[in-house]
Amino acid sequence: MRSHPHVKLVLFGHIHQEFSHQRNQVHYLGTPSTCIQFKPNSPNFSLDEEQPGFRLVTLYPDSNWHTRVERIAYTGQLDLAAAGY
Repeated sequence: MRSHPHVKLVLFGHIHQEFSHQRNQVHYLGTPSTCIQFKPNSPNFSLDEEQPGFRLVTLYPDSNWHTRVERIAYTGQLDLAAAGY
């Protein structure tokens, strides 16, 4: 991103968890999955009991932005002992 100083925000998904980090004035935002969530910072595959969700982002003409994560109710049963999906 150093060669692109106009970039202020990077959005990405498919990590099955919420993520937010800032480095050198760039914000990196991971979006949670709309199904199962993976436990953050786990050295081994592990499911999180966090509800499914999605990220809403509002972009403004002055380069500012606002984001929030919304969670949705999940009525299924998670197999927390699963070794992979």
